[in-house]
Amino acid sequence: MEKDQLPALEYVMRNKVPVTDVGTMMGGAGYRADVFAAAANFLKKREKEYVLVLHMQIPLSLLLLRLLSYAVFC
Repeated sequence: MEKDQLPALEYVMRNKVPVTDVGTMMGGAGYRADVFAAAANFLKKREKEYVLVLHMQIPLSLLLLRLLSYAVFC
């Protein structure tokens, strides 16, 4: 993970990946999400939408609505 990608990693860790209880982790049970893969997916999706906006294949207003829905529902 590069230094400029750390904010995305922090965002994903706080808002996208479910937190596992410490007792569950110590017991070896439960699902442990790969935060690095989640951050890479998040960055890839953002870059793809940015490219679509640059080529005007998607209206800027629609992109803003998508970003707002990510912030509200995620």
